[in-house]
Amino acid sequence: MNELAIAIFGVLVVFVFLQTFYVLAFVSSFYLPSLKTIKDELLPKAAVILSLRGADPFLSLI
Repeated sequence: MNELAIAIFGVLVVFVFLQTFYVLAFVSSFYLPSLKTIKDELLPKAAVILSLRGADPFLSLI
């Protein structure tokens, strides 16, 4: 029974180390400078649609 508990504990320790490594790699990617800079002309155009709700009487005409 002790061997089973030790094996399960070992597997959990390996998972914790792997998860910690992946989290540190992910967080460190935010601190690396961006290697490529894209000019504004090359970026796609985007539109933002806001859902407006309130006391404006013209919003309820549709």
